[in-house]
Amino acid sequence: MGIYDRDYTQAGARESSSPRLPVVTKWLLITNIAVFFADILLAQKNSLGEVLPGPFLKYGAFAIESALFEGRIWEFFTFQFLHGSLGHLLFNMVAMYFFAPFMERWWGAGRFLIYYLLCGAAGAVCFSLLVFSGLLHDDYHSALVGASAGIYGILAGVAVIAPHLRVRLLFPPVELSMRQFAIGILAIALGSI
Repeated sequence: MGIYDRDYTQAGARESSSPRLPVVTKWLLITNIAVFFADILLAQKNSLGEVLPGPFLKYGAFAIESALFEGRIWEFFTFQFLHGSLGHLLFNMVAMYFFAPFMERWWGAGRFLIYYLLCGAAGAVCFSLLVFSGLLHDDYHSALVGASAGIYGILAGVAVIAPHLRVRLLFPPVELSMRQFAIGILAIALGSI
């Protein structure tokens, strides 16, 4: 048997050895990135030269007044594809890149997408409840953007499915179980509220 007859030298073997992103995860990443940059490109300036929110932020960000009192219920879902800064987008997309494929492969594309979108919508509901209860001092006009609620849902899901999965952080350089990592990230999120 020659070296070129071996499986690992065949073109198909190389392609199958590197895992591809599942379809929903890939399209969520593409959509979030595309919407962020399209909103920047479509943003306009006012007469003072200040940059105004782009059309996606203007009509898609979740605000209690518009979503609940004006009936723009699509904001429960559209805000999940909007981000306030490049760092915000980067943080969420890195987390999605590493953890969403695990959930999507576990549940399948359809159930994963529904879970992700419902987790994001639950984030808007929780934000509204915190404002209504007075625990979060905010007005009804504040815009909520970001995929963070969906990402937290993914982290919690992976922590339940595979609690002993090992996660190695770069900063600080420690290794944690998925359960420890998810609890830590959720504690930081709650503390920041």
